[in-house]
Amino acid sequence: GTLAGMSIGSNLTSNGKLNIANGLTLANGITVNNGGGTWYLQGAGAQAIGTASGNATLQLAGGSLRSNSGTANGETITIGSGVSVKGYGTLNDNSAGQLWINNGILDASVDAQTLTINPGTFTNNGTLKTTAGNLTVNPTTFTNNGTVSTLAGNLTVSSTIFTNTASGTVNVGAGTSATLNPGTLVNAGSITSNGASLSLTPSSNWSNSGTLT
Repeated sequence: GTLAGMSIGSNLTSNGKLNIANGLTLANGITVNNGGGTWYLQGAGAQAIGTASGNATLQLAGGSLRSNSGTANGETITIGSGVSVKGYGTLNDNSAGQLWINNGILDASVDAQTLTINPGTFTNNGTLKTTAGNLTVNPTTFTNNGTVSTLAGNLTVSSTIFTNTASGTVNVGAGTSATLNPGTLVNAGSITSNGASLSLTPSSNWSNSGTLT
């Protein structure tokens, strides 16, 4: 079955498949654990994972969040500003490529595990970070208007097009590493290595009107 307009009011663990339509709302202060299952976010148009107020955590342990539209760009999935998605697993599309927007925090937070972001189009207005694990960002089109940072582990960006806008920052922490090897890299913001291992290897084109340090 399908859960429509679902709200979760207290801590919860789910280990199986869920079909979620018309968005998901999390109560302030709760943690929802996806213990390895697949959650399909379905329905035409805008779909959101958000909070009624405050902040909430969605913990992934090898599970996935997936769009579920067969029409390309038929869904726009937004992760709200009060939502932290932590752990390891995948954010991707079930079939046709969709539009994903992050206004919250996506945190690769489990040592030696990887959080993979792989939809058709992905825009980050919030924060992407590694606090323990590894982060792979591999959509067709990736636009960063927010912050990407490594506090531990490794960052890999291998999208077809990666645009770091004037408001975008990529900060590679000391003792970590980052590989930015998209097809096309456009940097108008800041990319900072802090003496860490940073590989910039776009396979086709790149331009820089921002700062590289």
